[in-house]
Amino acid sequence: AGRVEARTAEAERARRLGARLQRLGEAGDVLDLAVAPGGGRGLLALVYAGARGSELRVSRDGGRQWAAVTEVRGAAPRLVHQAPAPELLAFALDEGGGLRLWRTRDLSAFTALTPPARAGAAALAAGWAVGGDGALVTAQEGPGTAACLRSADGGASWTGGPNQRALLLIAPTAGGTLVVARAAGDEIALSSDGGASWRVGERALSELLSAAGDPRLYAIAGGALVVGRLAARRLDGDGRLLGPVLALPGGAPPQALIAHPVLEKRWYALSGQALWRSDDGGAHWARGVGALASLGGRCLEFTADEHPRLLIGGSALWQFDDEDQPLQFDPALAR
Repeated sequence: AGRVEARTAEAERARRLGARLQRLGEAGDVLDLAVAPGGGRGLLALVYAGARGSELRVSRDGGRQWAAVTEVRGAAPRLVHQAPAPELLAFALDEGGGLRLWRTRDLSAFTALTPPARAGAAALAAGWAVGGDGALVTAQEGPGTAACLRSADGGASWTGGPNQRALLLIAPTAGGTLVVARAAGDEIALSSDGGASWRVGERALSELLSAAGDPRLYAIAGGALVVGRLAARRLDGDGRLLGPVLALPGGAPPQALIAHPVLEKRWYALSGQALWRSDDGGAHWARGVGALASLGGRCLEFTADEHPRLLIGGSALWQFDDEDQPLQFDPALAR
């Protein structure tokens, strides 16, 4: 009788979990994902496009139906999205290797910007300084020469020079926007005013990023998270290291990580094939069970509605709602 009850309970658990995890429309093989600023049901996806490399696709119904973004043309398109930035930024390379930029607020139209004249084929990163029209672009001007270029008028004009800074992160904080860049000599440069002025980060931060190999930085409540090969550390809104070393889900750097937009200490991560969740700001992690243990995936995003739902992009696009907390994550599998 006990075994029958256990099987019945497991079947009910699987059924309820299936109701929480829904596959959305055929977006394609999703490489990156963004939600339209200002709410609504608009989604923008960067998808694998075979010999063409990748392309942008848009959905205006929450991911059920998708169409190509014909306004954004060029090689190697990328997305830039930092909530609560007022707009999304997309950029691509033209046939001559020059940088092209577009901005959109509601995904109904994409407006071309005047690109920085010096930004060429090796453009590394771009992003909005949250809270206004400030935009930042990293351009590779020559071997080992990076310039962080800044626009304060929505991309109409650009300033900056060969200042040896390559953008790593633009993170919204309680006090504004934290910009983290790699400077010459592996030093870390920090800006709290959208790139108008810079200061050198503390040595411990530079050492952490250098030791991380291929570091990843994620925006979280009040600052950012630096993820290395073996552990992670928090940064406050001024770029100072905070608190103890944090564990990594599954003991390895995640493919993606995101903080819940409402529950400050709840984070999600994709590591290995599984979705992981932390309810204490990364101190402990629990692995998803059932279908959540074999999702794969490359990117995470939250819907912008009143009840945020997690979007998981990979070979398919999934929507996940874990309102029923005990069903989906097993503390026995925590790392």
